[in-house]
Amino acid sequence: MSFPELYEFLRKSYFNHGAISCALFQLTPDALTSKLAEWPHVEGIFYEGQSVEELSEGIAKVLKGQVQVPPELALQLLKTLRRAPRQNQITPTLSRLSRREKQILVRIREGFSNLAIANMLFISEHTIKSHLYGAYRKIGVTTRLEASNWAMDNLLDDEDLWD
Repeated sequence: MSFPELYEFLRKSYFNHGAISCALFQLTPDALTSKLAEWPHVEGIFYEGQSVEELSEGIAKVLKGQVQVPPELALQLLKTLRRAPRQNQITPTLSRLSRREKQILVRIREGFSNLAIANMLFISEHTIKSHLYGAYRKIGVTTRLEASNWAMDNLLDDEDLWD
């Protein structure tokens, strides 16, 4: 399977079925592999040429619910994702978000798909998209990853959103 085919398969499975765990085998260590590792449901990445012992240990980890990625890829992902929390975004922007927008952003932060969020909140996927459109405008982001990062920085876990 080519990279574009694999990427499209993962994208469709994520948006249609939510967080389905998978492991990818026989990959090469390149920039495309690091893009695949960013997907929340990819639990294991195995490079071509890994020994039987490495594969066995890695598969055992994935089956136990752990993540298995080559150390150099893990380091690359950490360097990409590390950043200091942003300051002075919370007060004006957070107060403009509706309660439902906050609920959806929390679920985005947790890695759920639009369909999965819609099912959790008992509303349509179209309604989720409408709320996300409004939330993105209010918080000044354009991508799902930016919205997730914003939610990590600004939405507290103990906030009363689920009465």
